[in-house]
Amino acid sequence: MFSQNCQLTTNPPRTGVDILRDPLVNKGVSFSRMQRQNFKLTGLMPALVDTATPSEISYQERLAMERLHHLSSDLDKYDYLLRLYDTDRTHFFRMMNKNVEELTPLVYTPTVGAACQNYALVHAHGRWLIFRLLVASLIVFTAFPFWSLQQLLDDPLYFGLRQKRVTGDAYDNFVAEFMRSCAAV
Repeated sequence: MFSQNCQLTTNPPRTGVDILRDPLVNKGVSFSRMQRQNFKLTGLMPALVDTATPSEISYQERLAMERLHHLSSDLDKYDYLLRLYDTDRTHFFRMMNKNVEELTPLVYTPTVGAACQNYALVHAHGRWLIFRLLVASLIVFTAFPFWSLQQLLDDPLYFGLRQKRVTGDAYDNFVAEFMRSCAAV
């Protein structure tokens, strides 16, 4: 993402709002003053420069955890974490790494099950239903019980494809083809 001399390692070089909109390079107030100047970020973010090292808890992590603790339901916390994932992967993964026991149930089992049951309420901004790791997606959908899928299809707020899903050999062949396609990319 960033080289030692504070240059973005993407072509063509990006600056300003383009950087802040890219969750892979956005690091919020952790951009140094030099990076803010080089990337034309000055004035686009708060004045605070978070200088925490990766082993320290950053201002953004403290703020995000505080906000998370003020949310009452696990689905709201799940949604908040996915919004953080969508905007700033650096801090999302730092938070996940430092708070594994507390946060994993919010982005995986059991909260993903509740998200599946309330799909229409948590699907937003073009983002997929669950924590965006391919392995997690495959595990969740492979383990997703048929009766729950039927319940999802019967939900009047569900806006996905309303048809029975393939099972058995057809499903296994689909997953195998999908994995071959992913490996080819």
